[in-house]
Amino acid sequence: MVTIVGAGVERTFLQSVNKALNKIGESNVASLVNPTKRIRQAMDAVEEARDHVYYETMWEFRRKYHRIELAKGQMWYENAADYQKMATGVSMNRSNEPSLEKYSYEKLLETWPDLRAFPPGSGVVDLNTITQLAQQSLTFGKPVVYCVVDGYVGLMPIPDEEFVTTEGQLYMSYWSHAPLLQSDNDPLGLPQNLWLAADGIGAGGLQKILEYPDWAADHGKGLRSLKRETSGGRVGPEDLITGENYNYNE
Repeated sequence: MVTIVGAGVERTFLQSVNKALNKIGESNVASLVNPTKRIRQAMDAVEEARDHVYYETMWEFRRKYHRIELAKGQMWYENAADYQKMATGVSMNRSNEPSLEKYSYEKLLETWPDLRAFPPGSGVVDLNTITQLAQQSLTFGKPVVYCVVDGYVGLMPIPDEEFVTTEGQLYMSYWSHAPLLQSDNDPLGLPQNLWLAADGIGAGGLQKILEYPDWAADHGKGLRSLKRETSGGRVGPEDLITGENYNYNE
């Protein structure tokens, strides 16, 4: 039976660390500030387990959406902070318009050899490229291709005033990176149906660090739970985890 994900429920870094500590017989800690060596080991095990689960596949919850607010004469636009890779690409505001074609940066330079509007962060120019672009023989108008470089989305041709006035924004969907885990209340970034997998892998990981001989038991439970979720619940009874008293409110 597949676990139902509760809307609006989030597991924190502190809660997950306490889950791992409880598995080795230690009591909950109130905070992760100034951690002891043991707590730091638990923090590392939890983060590694979360990443294992988060990046196991392109989970649908990882699909995010980003709106690009267009500006006249601006080629490069800052990407979403948690961007990992493009999902469905960049599309027009109007639903009847096709998506833009994806180009590599190398192909972009081959197609527009006069291009000198380098991506921000490259040490050449900043985000505002209007002045520099005015000195080049470049194509302005309706963008037909996009390029992703170092956290920025580039559009060519470069949006002109008519396109910006007509369209206003472009839209994109992307796969997200996992959120950072540093403070007590940082969200784990996983829905409830994946907590059991992360908890098992994390607890087993901590036990392995501490050289517990039976560390593989909890670790294996976590891996089987992860397998079950990635298969959409389509696993045999022998693969299911039973006997777990699991409180999703902890």
